This record gives sequence, C-alpha cells and structure tokens, in this order.
Amino acid sequence: MSVLILKNVPSEGPGTIEDYLSENNIGYLTVDLSSEEIPPAENFDTLLILGGPMSVNDADQYPYIKSEIELVKDFTAKKRKVLGICLGAQIMAKAFGQESILALRRR
Repeated sequence: MSVLILKNVPSEGPGTIEDYLSENNIGYLTVDLSSEEIPPAENFDTLLILGGPMSVNDADQYPYIKSEIELVKDFTAKKRKVLGICLGAQIMAKAFGQESILALRRR
C-alpha cells in the first residue's frame, strides 16, 4: 500500500495518521500543494486530503483545489481508497456532485 497525502496549507499536517503509517511500514508521500505539484497518482492506492481554512468554493484563489477534485474522481473510478478530512471532505463532496455546506448557507 502507498498513500498520497495532500496538504492544502503548510500548517495542516497528517499528525497521528503519519505516525500510524510509519509504525506500520506503510509507504506514503506528503505533498504541500501551496508549493508543490501533485505527483502522478499511478503509484498510490490511497488518497488522503487534509484540511485548510479555505472552502472548496475558493478554487479561483487556490487553483489546486480543481486538481484535487479531479484526483478524487480518478481514484474512485479506479476503486482506490479516498479519505478527506475537513476541506478534504468538502473536496470529496464536490467531486461526487454535491454543493458544499458553505454554498448552501449563502442562499
């Protein structure tokens, strides 16, 4: 198993998830999207998208959010595992065609 971990901001890391992966000799790569590109996904069977203070609706300001949405679609189409935490869950919902709670509140 190999896990691709996407950080949306430098201060939001994988914490105890990283501890678990290390302790169980599970390969992983952590990518800070504020300064790095998403690597080719073929080498990973699990995707973990972490949080951040922004909304899934802020893709104009944070263009990598669109790439994350497409990556979720790709992973799920290929029956690979995906876990979204906080903003990551919003990204998953958007990928599956749902509006975010923030968009619903604005109405």
